[in-house]
Amino acid sequence: MDRYENLHRFSRPESLNDFSFWFPKIEGSGIPVPKSAVVHVPRDMDETFYMENPDEDMVRIAKFVEEKVKPAIKEAGIHAPLFIKNARFSGKFDANRCCLCQDYQLHLADHIARIMFDDLCNDIGGGSEVVIRERIGYDPVHVPCIYNGLPFRPEFRVFYDFDLKKVLFTANYWDYDYCYPHLYELTDRIIFNTMREQLEDTFIGYKEFIEEAVANAMKDVEGLEGPWSVDIMMKNYPSNDSCDLDNPCTVYGDGEPEIYLIDMATAESSAYWDRRPK
Repeated sequence: MDRYENLHRFSRPESLNDFSFWFPKIEGSGIPVPKSAVVHVPRDMDETFYMENPDEDMVRIAKFVEEKVKPAIKEAGIHAPLFIKNARFSGKFDANRCCLCQDYQLHLADHIARIMFDDLCNDIGGGSEVVIRERIGYDPVHVPCIYNGLPFRPEFRVFYDFDLKKVLFTANYWDYDYCYPHLYELTDRIIFNTMREQLEDTFIGYKEFIEEAVANAMKDVEGLEGPWSVDIMMKNYPSNDSCDLDNPCTVYGDGEPEIYLIDMATAESSAYWDRRPK
């Protein structure tokens, strides 16, 4: 029997996926997280982000950024470059125009406006808050970028049940069969094909390590119920270039990978949930 047979996308409130709901609950769980600041967006700003009067709307957005967002960045001790999102959406498929901001003194308002506009167009519902996050550095010599600037690093989507206090299963976030058909830029396809073997070896070599880290960190978390996806990113690729399926990657500098918990969502609203063991 499938314990989760009646769990579907609309069986739990979408607001559970808001960053401001789940992040405070796991921030001190033990797995490192990027420094983050949440700025709530006034309801009367909603129409502004439709950009029907671009000149006037950008003036208002810029004022909101100066008065609310930049002070929150300073208070949180976050320094450029930044990773930007809203409650549920980052626009990572066009990273340099949306979520990745190099100079927030000049371009922050433009990035926020684009993220909010795309959110509204796709009816995602994350416009209640702006989230500014520390961007995790990477080694550009060994880590290529896809999606117009997004570092293409190993990620693990761990499904964890907070009622059962256990890991259910783990998916390779960059699963080839799932992701590759939806890559539309030739450069992204070339990079994915080039890195595919290393990504898959890393997933096999570190899956058990990641699951143990998530299990240990989530067991004492309070305020979350049922199954969730927990996204763990590895900062850089393993340093052992010779790993393969018979000799999985086990060496990473001094022996352990540098990992970050970067995102969470209810399981039923997450990709790969349909692959759960029945």
